[in-house]
Amino acid sequence: MPDRIDDPTINGSEVLWRAVHPTQLTRDESSGNWRPTSGAFRDSDSEMSVDLASLTDLNSFRARNPARSVARFRVSVVRAMGKIVVRDPIEGNPAHALVCPKLTAGQARSISTLEDIWAFLIPPSDLPS
Repeated sequence: MPDRIDDPTINGSEVLWRAVHPTQLTRDESSGNWRPTSGAFRDSDSEMSVDLASLTDLNSFRARNPARSVARFRVSVVRAMGKIVVRDPIEGNPAHALVCPKLTAGQARSISTLEDIWAFLIPPSDLPS
């Protein structure tokens, strides 16, 4: 992994969007609402893939991530955890960025329980148990 330096041109109030797979949804015990699991914010490598909301729109993000919910949180949240945010544009997605290094389980849990986490929620189908 290359050495990364926090991008000072990304404001702390910038919103980050993160695609959440349907298997990464759970019911919040206290509210009964759907929330992402902490695993939704822990990629297998040391960098979490996100998009800078100011450089794209929700429809474009969802088109790149069909059948996934969209979590949102601010750059200031991950910076307060000692993480950095770097631009990482990729072909077809100039809004792509990375949060580094990997969030701890506790940090991921903190993000997963943020109020107003959803930019777009696709609730899982209620299947008979």
